[in-house]
Amino acid sequence: MDLAGLLPTSAAHSAIEFLVPRLKEEDWFVRLGACLGLAAFRVQAVAPYFQKIASLLDDDEGPVVAAAGQAIGSLWCPQGRAPAVPQTLRAAERLVARLNDKKTDYWIRAGACQGLAALGMAAADKVPALSKNLVDSEMIVVEAAAQALCQMHLLGSVPIEVLRTEASAAARRLAAHDWLTRWAACTCLGALGEA
Repeated sequence: MDLAGLLPTSAAHSAIEFLVPRLKEEDWFVRLGACLGLAAFRVQAVAPYFQKIASLLDDDEGPVVAAAGQAIGSLWCPQGRAPAVPQTLRAAERLVARLNDKKTDYWIRAGACQGLAALGMAAADKVPALSKNLVDSEMIVVEAAAQALCQMHLLGSVPIEVLRTEASAAARRLAAHDWLTRWAACTCLGALGEA
């Protein structure tokens, strides 16, 4: 859309003005779509609405949390390789807090993993939080944490050695007596891929 320069400035502005109020819609699908829609524009056009997007990092729906992280990542940390800026660092901190809150719904925690993955270099120092959740009792969180590590590796913010270390640790957990630990290890290994 706007990133490719296909929309005139007035049309882009109108679209942004239409999407911003949708960030507060009752329907979570609409909030998710508004985040992803805003991510398609130039950061300069969306910058005034950073706080409104960032507020959705505290949403009650995991996919919306993920979409807010993805929007922040694609706007303020394109391709995950741009240097971290204060906005992305604060977003990473908030997502880690959501991920580490074991009282939080597992969909929200999985969304926090997905959001961290989209932040790339801004979340590079959050690898321990993701790694810690590779042994969670909720498989969706294990899978999301492993996928986040893989995505961050592809973006250049996590070295391959981290993936190999986590894959090796997961392989050792395959011999655990507890079936849930073995299942989490299988899920983790499957999500880590060919690390």
